[in-house]
Amino acid sequence: TNGGGQGQINLSGGGTPYTLGSAVTGSSLESVGTLDGLTISKGTAGAVALTVTGNYSASNNVDIQTWQRSGGAVQSKMIYRDATTDMVFGTDTAHTLHIMTGGVPKISISASTGVNAGTGTGNVNINDQNLCIIKSATAGNGVGGITIGKDVPGVDGCVSINSNNTGSDTDQLGLAFLTHPSTAGSAQPQQSLLITHDGSFEFMSHSNATGEQGAKLEWWNENHAGIMAKISVDRTANIGAPADFSGELVEPLEEFAFSKNMNLIINSFNGGYLGYITKDNWYNKKNINTYETYTMNWYGPYNGSYFSDIIKKIIDINEI
Repeated sequence: TNGGGQGQINLSGGGTPYTLGSAVTGSSLESVGTLDGLTISKGTAGAVALTVTGNYSASNNVDIQTWQRSGGAVQSKMIYRDATTDMVFGTDTAHTLHIMTGGVPKISISASTGVNAGTGTGNVNINDQNLCIIKSATAGNGVGGITIGKDVPGVDGCVSINSNNTGSDTDQLGLAFLTHPSTAGSAQPQQSLLITHDGSFEFMSHSNATGEQGAKLEWWNENHAGIMAKISVDRTANIGAPADFSGELVEPLEEFAFSKNMNLIINSFNGGYLGYITKDNWYNKKNINTYETYTMNWYGPYNGSYFSDIIKKIIDINEI
């Protein structure tokens, strides 16, 4: 009943519960010693049954709750950290934390590090269950997935593995592997390999630079001292001309190829032989120093322009 005394009250009531007055229900308990057992039940549907609040000082931690066995040798806590304004839950002693369903541990987080740490073969074990990462959008390419590294993408260096819709139907999913080639931590990971829904492997170049590309397959020896074999792609167009092809025509073609992000090599004597292919302005020169050019142009003037245009079209078709 309501009152101002501080004596002890026996609430057993011979099996009949007492109704406590507002002096008790509206008060705060600073310390109740040790409870041998406690059941908290809220009669109002949807109402909060238990709120636990801990006071804190700036940039310090406060243990909101502590669970432990007798003696405190095995202990877990809920902690508020004001320096980072976050909540931490887990074991506070060097023991494994388990999350269970149906009375059986399904996810285990070991307190030890390295191979064979704790109760399993790693730091985090998922026992007899799948790890399912569900995306909220059907077109969520590059959203969600698994990120490994120093922080999340765009904050610090990391790599990612994501599902990728590679077909016309949203259920046709492939697997994208993103690496972090940049030296800037704020740079986003870039796709390096895509396995499409139908099993194709697609290697992605990280730049439009000419020459050998970074995406390649290499076989190294046992101590990683040298490459024994390699499959790579070089952004070089190797074009063979069925003639003696003049070096004067090559330089502008090389510049054109470079504008398309590739190098250019032109070889002569490819297949048939059409004579000399030279700049057009050399065709009608018939003096003693240039007669050979005129004589060896078997198909008349403008072969230089003609073959240059054909080579440019080949470069355009194969632009990468």
